[in-house]
This record gives sequence, structure tokens and C-alpha cells, in this order.
Amino acid sequence: MKLIYLSLFFLLVSASIVTLAADQNNPNSLSTNPVLPKMAGGAGDNPDKEMDEIVKEIGDFHSQAEQMMKQLEKSAGGMLPNGQPNPAGGGSPLDNARRKMIQLASDDRFLKSAQDLWAHPDRPKMLLIQLGFFVFMLIIKAWRQSKVHHWFKRMMLGFVLTIFTWIGIAYVIPAIVLGEPFIVFTTTIFRVVAFGGP
Repeated sequence: MKLIYLSLFFLLVSASIVTLAADQNNPNSLSTNPVLPKMAGGAGDNPDKEMDEIVKEIGDFHSQAEQMMKQLEKSAGGMLPNGQPNPAGGGSPLDNARRKMIQLASDDRFLKSAQDLWAHPDRPKMLLIQLGFFVFMLIIKAWRQSKVHHWFKRMMLGFVLTIFTWIGIAYVIPAIVLGEPFIVFTTTIFRVVAFGGP
């Protein structure tokens, strides 16, 4: 939690620095506009003095950003200064999750399969089939367990039938009804999560 707060603070400081730097490069910006010193300190103040104060504040922001970066590197361990995971250190779990999400978001086949799944006309029919299969498997499970008298065999039979039920509901029925988009969607997620590759 502390690392998340530090990251958010660092992002805010970085955004402020980038904004100030962009304003200095822009001739129409407020920080280089000669009207700014008069607005900030009154008509009688020295514009050079005001500009020196702005430059000093930017320097303070830079030093704060460097200190925050050092603290983040110390906290994150495997992070490089540019925010990328260090191959030697392996990166933090949060960074690995972010990298996998970026891989998924940049995979065209994955994005197309997600769109096809969302627009698939057979989704309501699939939900009805899943519900019917679930009720059918409950009846089969109760019937088969009533035939078994030993408690351990009954427990193992219930476990096996429950696993079979959820595999059918979660993968087999959607793969049959929705077809290739569902298979591409799930295999891509599994490949990225399990192996970290595209």
C-alpha cells in the first residue's frame, strides 16, 4: 500500500514538472509571459526576481522527484529508473501484472476475439445450456452418491463430479457454443499469464 501511495505521489510530481517544462518552452504560456510576475507579486515587483523564484521551485521539484525515485527503486527492488522491469531482478509482481496486461491489450487476435464474444448472438442460449447442464449434473451427482455407501467413495465421487461440472460450464460448453473466438480468448489469456509470452 505504501508503494502505491509513493507511486501516485511521484506521478503527480512528474506531471507538475512536465507541465512547467512545457510552459517554459511555449512562448504563449503563463510562466514565460511577462504579465505573470505582475499578477503574482503586484505591479512594483521585479520580474527577474519572480523568474528566479519560479526556477528555484522547479529545481525543488526536480530534487523531490529524484528523492521519490530513489525511494521507489529501493521499495520496488527490481525496477529500473525508467520504470521497466529489471530482467536480473525479475521485477515486482505489480510490474509483471502490468506487463502482461499490456501484452494482452496489444494482441490484435485477443482484442478481436473479445469483440466477437461480446457481439456473439448465441450468448443467451449458452447461459441456458449452462444452467441446464448444472441442474442435470446435480441430479446425476445426487443419484450416484445415493448408490455409494462408503463415506470416502461418496466424497471422492462428489469431488470428481463437481470438477467435471465446472469444467463443462466454464470451458466445454462455451467452446462448443461460441466457437473459435472463445478458444482464442482463453488460450491467449492462459499463454500470457502462465508463460508470459504473446
